[in-house]
Amino acid sequence: MNDLFRNTFIQALGVAALIYISFQLLDWGIEVILRILRSFDNWYRIYGSKWAEEVAITFGVLYLLFAAVINSRSR
Repeated sequence: MNDLFRNTFIQALGVAALIYISFQLLDWGIEVILRILRSFDNWYRIYGSKWAEEVAITFGVLYLLFAAVINSRSR
């Protein structure tokens, strides 16, 4: 049994199997991430893009108010 694992062909076969499994897992991970991004993209196109301008204006106004309060307290 010990001689079996010292065989170069068996070692190479094990390395090839590990590489194959690693690439399969990487492929699975990329597919999962792309599915999540695709579902977010669909959600954004249906619901989020309608509010994008209002949200941007709100954040801009909040930033201006925050900056005015911080600058008025420092003097």
